Amino acid sequence: IALAARTRVLADRVPLAAERRLVTEPGYVAHAVELAIDEGVPVAVEKVVALYTSRDRAISESLLAASEAVRQAADFDELLARHALAWHSQWSRFDMTVDSADDWTMTALHLHVLHLLQTMSQNSVHLDVGVPARGWHGEAYRGHVFWDELFIFPLLYLTEVV
Repeated sequence: IALAARTRVLADRVPLAAERRLVTEPGYVAHAVELAIDEGVPVAVEKVVALYTSRDRAISESLLAASEAVRQAADFDELLARHALAWHSQWSRFDMTVDSADDWTMTALHLHVLHLLQTMSQNSVHLDVGVPARGWHGEAYRGHVFWDELFIFPLLYLTEVV
């Protein structure tokens, strides 16, 4: 597994020169960033990270691929726009409403659909990773994975029929 990160400091969306110092302590690695700024000028710290593993397709080496990806990555606004477009595409296909449902029920339904969409990501199509009941981020199931597709069939059936 390899991670590469690009951190930029921006004032009014223009990159600023900053002095960076690597900070390492047991179990902790960080950058200390020092810079001169003008009062009243908004400053943003933009961090973009790329993650690759030896299981990724069409790469020669994980760290090399991550470094190249983060070097070529767009700025935050462009990445956010692509992210929003990708989710809009997913919700256009998988969103559903229940006429008799109240707000709480619809929120719960949308949460479950979100978990499924994150779990059935295009990033894991070719991996034998299973379908965890609460997605990859929930701890309630303590790592249990349902290795059959019964958990996702109702959503897939509804989106194909409608």
